[in-house]
Amino acid sequence: AGKTLVAQVPILMNGLNKGLSIFVVPTTALAIDLARRMKELLRRKIAEPTIPPLAWHGELSEYDRELIKRNIREGRQGIIFTSPEAVTGALLPSIYSAAKSGLLRYLIIDEAHLIAQWGDSFRPAFQALAGLRRGLLESSEGTPFRTILMSATFSPENVEILDTLFGPAESVQMVSAVHLRPEPRYW
Repeated sequence: AGKTLVAQVPILMNGLNKGLSIFVVPTTALAIDLARRMKELLRRKIAEPTIPPLAWHGELSEYDRELIKRNIREGRQGIIFTSPEAVTGALLPSIYSAAKSGLLRYLIIDEAHLIAQWGDSFRPAFQALAGLRRGLLESSEGTPFRTILMSATFSPENVEILDTLFGPAESVQMVSAVHLRPEPRYW
């Protein structure tokens, strides 16, 4: 509970012009929903009349696609909710530009257990995120960005794989709040 707040707080505290948070999600519907909720929070928090599109998805107009890429490069996007395929594809040059300019603050991967579970046979872009992260860290100017891997269903095997992909283990900090959640039952 409250995983999304991890990504929202830096934007709500600093606004859209203080670096970029990339929030990778597994579905377009989730990206659009998170962007909608983030826009609502921003409208209440800041007196910014125009908030750019916050989700990258296939239904965006060419104008909005170019606007998002430009905003990423110029440090005015704040946050982008998107898929691993977009981060490793269409958004990649803009993201590298932001990293080289010291504008990248967070790489957040929601449902990170999917990196280990889906592997290379289904949506390999999830596993490519680890290599992308290394490349972005090498290209980054100034303070390195933080990587946050979130899930409500990490297994010990998931944690081991993620340590291997995103380690070294001595630089990984594990924060956990394990609790049992009731599951619905039908009789």
